[in-house]
Amino acid sequence: MKLILATVFVLAGALAFCKLRKHEAIAESFPVVEQKPFVILIPSYNNSAYIEKNLRSVFSQNYENFRLIYIDDFSNDDTLKRAQNLLTELDTKKRATLIHNPANYGALANLYNTAHSCHDHEILVILSGDDYFAHENVLHTLNQAYANPATW
Repeated sequence: MKLILATVFVLAGALAFCKLRKHEAIAESFPVVEQKPFVILIPSYNNSAYIEKNLRSVFSQNYENFRLIYIDDFSNDDTLKRAQNLLTELDTKKRATLIHNPANYGALANLYNTAHSCHDHEILVILSGDDYFAHENVLHTLNQAYANPATW
């Protein structure tokens, strides 16, 4: 149920963002009074080639109120080792949780299971293991979109 609600909230936020074309227009229209708590869920399987850009894009965000849950879904390449090394190198200030599955469960099962460990007030952001945030203001922009009462 949490995953469905989280997906609805993320989609609603994305729709609100799409309607407001410019980052500045969102900021002017809906002043932000608080940083909403985001949880970035990254299900990953054999994404060694993408992991550096993926994790660096998360931890280069100009936003403080987030945490990361990275799920290695029993990769048979060096994804897990690279994730461990990068999270140490990036000094994630204990904002990152690394989960290593004992078997390959698939992305949907990972998201479903992990969403249940999140608090009801947290907003889930799903980022695929082979994807990345395009710029450092993604979470800031999402927070501004959530400041719009029409988003809820």
